[in-house]
Amino acid sequence: NNFYPTNSKDACVGWGWYLACDMQFYIFSPIVISVLYKYPRRGMALLLALFLANIGVTVCLAWYYHIQIGDFITMDVQPKSHIDDFMDKIYFKPWTRCGPYIVGLAVGYILRRKETFSLDLMPRMVKLIFYLSGWCVAFVCLGSTLYALYTPSRDQELMTRGVSILYASVCRPVWGLGLGWLVYACHTGYGGYINSILSASFWTPLSRLSYNVYLVHILIIDLYVYTLNVPMYYNDISMVILYLGTVFASFLAAYIVTVAVEMPFFEMEKVFLSRRK
Repeated sequence: NNFYPTNSKDACVGWGWYLACDMQFYIFSPIVISVLYKYPRRGMALLLALFLANIGVTVCLAWYYHIQIGDFITMDVQPKSHIDDFMDKIYFKPWTRCGPYIVGLAVGYILRRKETFSLDLMPRMVKLIFYLSGWCVAFVCLGSTLYALYTPSRDQELMTRGVSILYASVCRPVWGLGLGWLVYACHTGYGGYINSILSASFWTPLSRLSYNVYLVHILIIDLYVYTLNVPMYYNDISMVILYLGTVFASFLAAYIVTVAVEMPFFEMEKVFLSRRK
């Protein structure tokens, strides 16, 4: 999981650390939800405090351990100890990963209590400005998080310590804010073409395979990398082809796992539970 062993290379399924994070968030969330249910204002204040604490803890860890957030993309110029610290102290831990989950809890609560947070009484122009501003901020949040590392990645240069700490502390919470707005806008009828694309029916069968895709995709990548007989030379065309091939092979393998393992156990579970009733 994300606590032991500390080195993911020693784990059986090293990339399963995120499943542990998700489970830890799931176990903790009823506490926050109960506060939101009984004391809505205190609950929202608690979410805000947790959100800010997530950023603050990440800042403290990155500063204390001299961690560079660009360790992955600048491995050639980073000591291995820095990379290990980055993985163990920040990358795997739930207290540095919980920002988007906290945003999700807040958005879910707002949508559940839509009568409290309704914008129907707003003038049409004010509502339009609100949603346009929200989409602009969301695109800035998502784009800045995604492309902020472009220059250091291209030039293989370390970021300054201040910039590194800033990015390490806000990249995931800001990404969560962008996705939170996307969900809110689409749910309230202001998603436009984005909502039409994300709500298309062809995503449904793919979504049912997504969990197993997560479990097998690293194996597909390892199979390709470890069977190479010559060094890999990167260019745009080869990476696009490699990406599409990996996606197709991952979904194909996930389909086999779903049909051969997940679905039979799911049916056995239904039979077992029906007999108990």
